[in-house]
Amino acid sequence: MDQIKIENLEIFANHGVYPEENRLGQKFLVSCILYVDTRKAGKTDDLEASVNYGTISHLIKEKMEELINLLHTGGYSCVIANEGKIRTFTQRGVADLYDLLTREPEFLKGALIADKVVGKGAAALMILGGIKELYTDVVSSNAMDLFRTSDVKVDFVQEVPFIWNRDHTGWCPVETMCSEEESAEAILQLIRGFLERIKNKE
Repeated sequence: MDQIKIENLEIFANHGVYPEENRLGQKFLVSCILYVDTRKAGKTDDLEASVNYGTISHLIKEKMEELINLLHTGGYSCVIANEGKIRTFTQRGVADLYDLLTREPEFLKGALIADKVVGKGAAALMILGGIKELYTDVVSSNAMDLFRTSDVKVDFVQEVPFIWNRDHTGWCPVETMCSEEESAEAILQLIRGFLERIKNKE
């Protein structure tokens, strides 16, 4: 199977955190890898057997717009698409991603994700899950540092020094806990312990 890589495809869409971004629109960059058999097109020069980049670009734009729109209009914290299925999540924090990674890792492999806020803990879970691409409204600098060590394509509206806790009185506890760790595997162990402690308190 041959690979055709499309990198940094510019898509203009009306999405974002702020009303102005939704009204005026902004540019998004999308990358993907197509797995196709190009032998027939190469041997015959038959356009019907080749890949139409215009069609592919249109499909990519439609899928990402669908996820981002669903994220913002449906009141969800996270929207994940994979293998023709779209799933929505409402829990804050990393619990949904952790559950997927530990119970249904196949759904994360190669997935497209639209999320509202991504810190270093969520970034680690996405990397370990093997997601393909992420759009997020807000991402922490620590999360971006971790993403740069992976193959995940990330598009965001705003990068911030850290993720706030729910009361906006300081750092998010998961962000604090993960701040000194450099590997996604080590962060996974910290998150596992963190979620187990929360469960034991209930």
